[in-house]
Parts: sequence; structure tokens; C-alpha cells
Amino acid sequence: MSNTLFQGNEKEINLLRSFIHNILPGLGKISENQYPLITDLLSLLDHAILKGYLLTSGDNMYRYEQYRYLFEKAIMEILENREDTSNRYLKIFVEWIFRHCTDQMTTIISTNYDNMLEHSLYDQLRGAGLEVHKSIDFGFDWREPGTDLAHLRPSRPLASVYKLHGSSNWLKCDLCNHIYVNTYGNTYSLAYNKKSKKYNTCECGHGPMSALIVAPSLSREVLDTNLPHIWHHAQERLRQADDWLIIGYSLPAEDLYIRSMFIRALSGRAEKPHIYVVQKDDLAYTRYTALMGEMTYETGGLEQYINQHTLSGTII
Repeated sequence: MSNTLFQGNEKEINLLRSFIHNILPGLGKISENQYPLITDLLSLLDHAILKGYLLTSGDNMYRYEQYRYLFEKAIMEILENREDTSNRYLKIFVEWIFRHCTDQMTTIISTNYDNMLEHSLYDQLRGAGLEVHKSIDFGFDWREPGTDLAHLRPSRPLASVYKLHGSSNWLKCDLCNHIYVNTYGNTYSLAYNKKSKKYNTCECGHGPMSALIVAPSLSREVLDTNLPHIWHHAQERLRQADDWLIIGYSLPAEDLYIRSMFIRALSGRAEKPHIYVVQKDDLAYTRYTALMGEMTYETGGLEQYINQHTLSGTII
């Protein structure tokens, strides 16, 4: 584990390292490219928490909650360090979204925590003299950090951004359940500041607020009351949309919630949408074909897709 995590906090680093090596004592005997996925570790941990038992001796359930807290903190730190809004393909894609949403309703449904795409879109909106809170529907009412200004869901948004698993620029009040959205950058680090300050304290007075993400785990229960609303709105947009463009999602068999959402959206409409799937390779082709039937499936990733389709002046 890198000593750069948690801003070099040795206590937190050693705590998480000891847990990993306790449940995986043979980890040091395998190469890094063979390390288990974080999904495996979090699933084991969540299963133990939900069932109320320990995986190894000498620990306790309170410590298990600390491990989970540190896993989520590590995920958010690593993602922030990888964000790069200067990617030219991202810019081309966002410019296309911006042009498209002025003509008809566009919905972005994402399972990612990062905000590279969204913040590029917000910059486009501001550059055109538009206000984000009037232009974007997040699927819930929200507040601005620092000012506590409340924004209701817009009745006629230009686009919708539905983050199914939470986001690195959201903070949630565990007392009154308000969500604060920072449309200028990430705020997750404020959730791990043990002191209440202006930007991590809710209008109700509670602080510090918490990060809101659904960590990658097969045993995780979604307890937040805001996320089900987002999922409902996402499914309804899929049910009504003429075109689905699915990028980089491999449709894993264990992701029952999203597979169910696709099935329900397809079953609840008279005509099938035009479905476009963009992947790096063809490994997910069989899964998509079985679930969705006729579709357009392209390999090579987003970069190749953009290179091919911008020549004709359209993405889809």
C-alpha cells in the first residue's frame, strides 16, 4: 500500500494494511498484477459487517467500520489524482453533448464517482451564459456548499446527470439528509476533515457532512434515501429515450441492479430504442446481445468511436 495515501497518515495506512494482510496472508507471495480486486475485499468486509461476525481474531466490529471508512477514503483519493479534464477526446464528447442537449433532452447516467465529464459540461454551460442549477437535473433537490443556497429540480432542464453510485463532489448531511453539490470541483476530502468548517457543515448546523458513494461491493446495502430517487428517474429516462449510447460499461453478471434497470426500461415501452454499445473489446458482446438483442456494438473504446464518427459530424 502506498505511503502517499491519507496524506501520509501512518496510523490510517498501517490500520488498513494490517487488515488486508490479516485476511490475505499470502498477498506478499504474488505479483501486483495478480492482486485481488478491491471489490473482493470490500465484499468480504461488507458481508462480515452485515452478518455481524469477524473474519479474523483480535478485531472488533467497530474496527471493521473503520476499515470500510478507510477503503472509501482511499478510493476517492486515488480517483481525484487520476482526473484529467484536459483529455481532448473528453472535450470533443462534451462539446457534442452540449450541442445535442440544446435540441432535445439528454441524460447522462453514470456509475462513476469522478466528475471529469460533468465539470467539462458545466464549463460549457457557463461559457454560454447558462446557470448550472437551472440547466441540470441531478434527480434531487440540492444545496450549494458554503452558501446553503437551495436549488429545486428544474422543471425544464437542458440535460440530466444521474450519478447512480454517488459522486466525489457530493456531501450528505447525516442529520437532515440534504445533499450539497459542488459544481466547480470535488468536495469529498471535506468529509474526512474531523473539524466542522463552513464548507462541510449543513444549514441545519450538523457537521462535518459525509461523502456519498456506493462502494464497489457485492454485499453492500444502499441505505441512503436519495439514491433510489435517482435510480427511478434514470430508469424512466431509459424507458422514454429514443437512443441509448452505452460507453465503457461491461454489463457484469453480478451487477443485478443495473441489469434489472435495463430489462425493466426495455419492457416498459412500445418500441425498442436504438442501442449503441462502445467497448474496448468484444468481451461483453454476448452479454449485451442476450440482454438487448439487436444493437450496434463497436470496439476500440471512446477514442476510436469519436475518431470514426466525428468525421461524419455526429457521434451517434
